[in-house]
Amino acid sequence: MNQNNIKLSIIIPHYRTPEVLTLCLDAILKDVKNISYEIIVSDGETDSGILDEFKNKYPGIIFIENKKNVGFARLANAGIGRAKGEYIFEINADIIFTNGKDILDLIEYLEKNDNVGIVAPRLFNPDGSVQQTYFRNYTLPTILARRTFLGKTRLGKKILDKFMYKDVNMSGSFEPDWVLGAAMMMASKRFAKIGGKFDERFFMYFEDADLCRRFKIAGFKIIYFPFTSFVHKHARASDRGKGIFDIFTNNLTRIHIASYLNYLIKWHIEIPLKMIYSNFKNKM
Repeated sequence: MNQNNIKLSIIIPHYRTPEVLTLCLDAILKDVKNISYEIIVSDGETDSGILDEFKNKYPGIIFIENKKNVGFARLANAGIGRAKGEYIFEINADIIFTNGKDILDLIEYLEKNDNVGIVAPRLFNPDGSVQQTYFRNYTLPTILARRTFLGKTRLGKKILDKFMYKDVNMSGSFEPDWVLGAAMMMASKRFAKIGGKFDERFFMYFEDADLCRRFKIAGFKIIYFPFTSFVHKHARASDRGKGIFDIFTNNLTRIHIASYLNYLIKWHIEIPLKMIYSNFKNKM
């Protein structure tokens, strides 16, 4: 990897899945060609002995060590803070590259469209089925439909279908409200215009929805680009269990709810109040 004039920084937040991370890194090193790039793994709480093995096996990769679980946003930001690339590809450790050309196509899309903040590829499950990775903005009914018995009702299913754009006939690329943070390509300079990092008030979950919303507020588009694709060995741990009772038994569900409350406060209370205050102040 050429460390001079780096075109692309691949940022991988990682938490205690060394076998999955190995698959991810091996696929990148095998498939990514014809571009200067760096790989930055921001690691949370991995045993130091295992991390040393990674450093010895992959001497050209930058590993950032965090002694405790600091959450996804902080892990990602630690890697982004070290990035030197003109473009940033933030991916989960369970993303598997299958075609090196796809990453070049994502960069080319951003190069040709300077009004785009994030371009996201299609993601496949290991069995070949397509993952749902584009959504409308969250609302309270959406959360209730996803986390309670409401989702089993006709109304709840209608709410979720709209949330997942199932009411729209999709063909080709399009502009959703937000895309899943498992694979996001961004231009570094455009990212810098909205602060250049994820909002760390979101320990895990909703940081992707928040980031997309920030880009849109700044006048940039979010694009789902299905002509590029990767495999995502995805397991939604927060979705397993007994609906609303998971609030009491599943820690990831509690984190998900807490992150939504942060999202709700930020986008439906704090920001509107700031806008009202700003308008009032300007009229004085």
